[in-house]
Amino acid sequence: MTKAETLFRKLTGHFKYLEKTRKKSEQLFSKKIIVRRDIGIIYAGLFLDVVTSFEGFIEDLFLKLLVDDSIHPSRSVKAKFNFKNITNSRTMVCSGKNYINWFPYDFTIKRAKIFFKSGKPFTSLDSNDKKRLEEILYIRNALAHRSNYSIKVFKRNVISGLPLTSKEMTVTGFLRSLYASNPPQTRYEYYVFQLSYLGRKLIQ
Repeated sequence: MTKAETLFRKLTGHFKYLEKTRKKSEQLFSKKIIVRRDIGIIYAGLFLDVVTSFEGFIEDLFLKLLVDDSIHPSRSVKAKFNFKNITNSRTMVCSGKNYINWFPYDFTIKRAKIFFKSGKPFTSLDSNDKKRLEEILYIRNALAHRSNYSIKVFKRNVISGLPLTSKEMTVTGFLRSLYASNPPQTRYEYYVFQLSYLGRKLIQ
């Protein structure tokens, strides 16, 4: 197992931990121990954690590849610059800032083209992959900001045209709604699966 795969395993392991919390909350809701407002708050926190964890995975992979690009299984992944350690790579990539944004994903692609040959592996996501990620970020923004604008963007770009009930048209109600019935899969589960798929693609 390469170090890149280890990073991915850490990400998906965290997703599994969050899934246990989600299932417990649904059990509590079905037993009427918690109410709809409670479970909505739980789903919001879980989804924000999922997206933040994925962003952290991208940052870790990016910075560690600049120290040793051999941690990636693909020979096409070549860093243009190599640094002695993570501290040095972070200082250079972040330009001395404590934190930088990796989303929208175009930020990551721009950075990748500067530091890696052909921007790989970060340019390996295709237009459909980026569209899925963009949709996930619309949901994240609506949960994080709760502004009229972010909710409007969510409604226009995510749920417009979907056959949803009035309860499912809220952000958390949408995440709890069924994406597939056989086997049952909520939209929350679907988006977590999509992020796992994108993470896997980045380390292949």
